[in-house]
Amino acid sequence: MAADQKLLSTYAVLYNRWGSPDSQLGLPKDGIVGAEHWNVATPKYPVGTVIQLYNTGATAGQAGYCQFVYIRVNTTAPTHAWAKGQILTPASATAMYTLTNDSDDDIAASTQGGKFAVCLGSMTDGYYGFAWCGGVCPTDFLTMTSTYLGVLAGDMAIGIPFALAALASSAAAYGSFGLSATLTAGNAVCGMALTADEAL
Repeated sequence: MAADQKLLSTYAVLYNRWGSPDSQLGLPKDGIVGAEHWNVATPKYPVGTVIQLYNTGATAGQAGYCQFVYIRVNTTAPTHAWAKGQILTPASATAMYTLTNDSDDDIAASTQGGKFAVCLGSMTDGYYGFAWCGGVCPTDFLTMTSTYLGVLAGDMAIGIPFALAALASSAAAYGSFGLSATLTAGNAVCGMALTADEAL
């Protein structure tokens, strides 16, 4: 199996598979990971809500739109605690907005339709919050300049599309899932790299 690599999050563009943003909503008043709505036991937004913000890229990353989806992290404790930069995928075909970082708990890639999101920080099992799900890395809204996404194989390059894959070795920093430029039947493309990946 190919060795795991990593891709700096500021060089990833995600394809939003979670639906259209709510045009009536913008940045929450206390920020995208504010305590009023993020990592909370009771949801403050309807699960599945998508918001869109403009990232200027003034301090880091790319200029462009980014999207966030309001999700619930799985109630089953994962092998590795929830952490910023981990890739989250649906844990249930009947509850697509309940996400996991653990390949023991997810649904098959062929039934996900390319749905995934990136965790924005440490969370509590079964709690709610926004996750980055589309567009450029949201560097205007939280620190992401040292956040890496796991990559299955060292084959990323500028403009290369990627899909999801289980990492060769799960790790606390990345969880179980990574990105792969090796596209297989039934596994939808879910983003594009803007640079090559790096060794761990």
